Amino acid sequence: MNKNIVLIMPTVSDLSFVIEEALEYHGFNVITLNNFNKDKSCYPSFKAWCYAKYRKIFFGDKETTKKIKELGLCQRIVNELTHNEGDNYSLFIRSDMYSKELIENIGKVCTKGHVSYQFDGLHRYPLIYDRIDLFDKFYIFDPRDLQYSEALLPCTNFYFEHLIEDNPQIEYDFYYVGAHHPSRQELIVKFAQYVEQKNWRMSFNLYPLDIHDNPRHFYPNKNIHIIDEIIPFKENIKQMQKSHILIDFVIGEHKGLSFRVFESVGYRKKLITTNPDVALYDFYHPNNILILDGENFDLIDEFVQKPYYELPSEIYEKYNFANWIKYVLNIDSFIPLSLPEVNDEKYNNNILKRKKKIYLVAFDEHKPIGGIKQLYRFAEILNELGYQANIIHKKEGFNIQWFAHQVPVKYFPDLYSILDIESKPKLRHLKRFIQYYYNKIVTKSQYKLPEKDAILIVPEVLGLKLNNIPNYKKIIYNQNNHYTFSYYPTYEEVQIDPYVHKNTLATMTVSDYSYQYLQYAYPNAVLFNTGISLSNQFTLGKKPKLKKIAFMPRKLPEDSKQVLRILAKRPVFKDWQFIAIDNKSEHEVISILQESAIFMSFNHIEGFGLPPVEAMACGCYVIGYAGNAGLEYLKSEFSTPIPDLNILEFVKELERIVIQYNDNPEIFWKKGEMASAFVKAKYTKENEKMKIKAAFEQIFNEMS
Repeated sequence: MNKNIVLIMPTVSDLSFVIEEALEYHGFNVITLNNFNKDKSCYPSFKAWCYAKYRKIFFGDKETTKKIKELGLCQRIVNELTHNEGDNYSLFIRSDMYSKELIENIGKVCTKGHVSYQFDGLHRYPLIYDRIDLFDKFYIFDPRDLQYSEALLPCTNFYFEHLIEDNPQIEYDFYYVGAHHPSRQELIVKFAQYVEQKNWRMSFNLYPLDIHDNPRHFYPNKNIHIIDEIIPFKENIKQMQKSHILIDFVIGEHKGLSFRVFESVGYRKKLITTNPDVALYDFYHPNNILILDGENFDLIDEFVQKPYYELPSEIYEKYNFANWIKYVLNIDSFIPLSLPEVNDEKYNNNILKRKKKIYLVAFDEHKPIGGIKQLYRFAEILNELGYQANIIHKKEGFNIQWFAHQVPVKYFPDLYSILDIESKPKLRHLKRFIQYYYNKIVTKSQYKLPEKDAILIVPEVLGLKLNNIPNYKKIIYNQNNHYTFSYYPTYEEVQIDPYVHKNTLATMTVSDYSYQYLQYAYPNAVLFNTGISLSNQFTLGKKPKLKKIAFMPRKLPEDSKQVLRILAKRPVFKDWQFIAIDNKSEHEVISILQESAIFMSFNHIEGFGLPPVEAMACGCYVIGYAGNAGLEYLKSEFSTPIPDLNILEFVKELERIVIQYNDNPEIFWKKGEMASAFVKAKYTKENEKMKIKAAFEQIFNEMS
């Protein structure tokens, strides 16, 4: 009987191609998205192709392209399976990257087995939670994740036995390949120094992921090879077989065993790892595996001298790909793969937070709004910390198109009706009018709302309307303190103030100024300043900058118009161009800022004011209003703060700066470098993540 399998997984490091090759080696007829992906015919129709290209080119919308292509690819796969004889299986790896529709449609035709394997911690990619029940079987590699749901099954990674080389020539004592991650950067540097001192041979390959400046600042060691692109998986296997010892420095949040561990088993290599859980597995032997604590490097000397201990033959068989695929598809005879019991009290406590849903209320904004983007970034950080954070929008199917994100989106239109955010519909819309009041008065108990035990994170702009939220625990995310009293009466006493209500767990804000404001207004409220962070995409552009002055026209448009009209015909601005940044994607904004020499800030009563910070990160010289909160970053060493709403001083100072720039642009390039270094050091994702983590740990501790 023929065995057909649909393999759907990302192509990172070419692992998908090696798995496809291994499946064919073991007799499967393999169908992948790659079979059709580069063909225009993968789109359902020519019209769909045109629409996808239109959305991508003019709006930077890659999500629509992805969804349309998935629909077309799914049709092609279903058609091919229909014409193939034999048993149909499917294997998804990292199924969080694919739509529910694709998963469900493939599952309908793969009746012999529709399975998913997640070779990463569930909490790192929260979209996965909504996909677990779409499969016949769902396998995970981290033993701690088994506690999340009874639907989850244990599995491990594996090695490719068909890639074992006969008597490979040994060229290195140690072999390592990996990407930069802050949690292991210091350890890598120390290890490389120790190896160099011992004159050991090392092939140490590091990909500078998310490092936009000189990677040698992070990795100065000469024996660390900075690579420009990720080494293909197959080549990586070939290289590791030329080494005595493999190195496995895990990312701080990883707990399951990496591929490197099982490759060390299959290719009979010794291993140095920082993952202590490896000692709980049946292949562990101290001659073969050294668990490094990151401090005691002297243990390496003794470990290097120990001979390799030959393991029982069934261990090598158990962890090869042949056994792995038979186990996950439940075909033929196989050796079951299991995960050890791990008593991790801290992780067990985290199960509570991982099961509790968190919803961040957002508005359906098609135009770029900084506050909406920050709300998504906040949700991303929560998910990285292990929480289940989702963005809520009102209109079913609404999706942000102007920046990339990986946040799950849910739709609860009834919640927005309860909040009474929008003005009441006009009588001429009779159908909507009747439905609105029928829902509001008659069927309130039947509203489709988030789970009762969920936590809602709500924006400050709702003000007193936050009292409309019925019986939900909530956190107020106050990005602009000046909107705190929206919908409050001017003089009348407020009976129930949401900032000190028993269901309000805390209020979080983003700047020192906002925190001080709220602390003064609500001395008894639970407050946190979780700060804000820059996207790593905002970096210095190429030298020299162009004579362009960028600004955001939606900020104080009357002020920007006055500045432009006054300066338009001044002789010193003859070769200069004013660039309005309006309704642009994040990519377009970055491009403008990287080539602009100056940015005009029209901050006005801000809670933080992110655009000037983004401009500084791109090396712009910023001049303009601080809007109160901006005083924490508009420093006179590399910018020119202007008293708010003082047009005359604004134009005089801008003209003075342009005269100086015309005479000596190099000075402003250096100030741009200073400004960029300052904001990129102060407003890091790591700092924001640390503050959010501390705040939520305190909140959950008090809840429990």
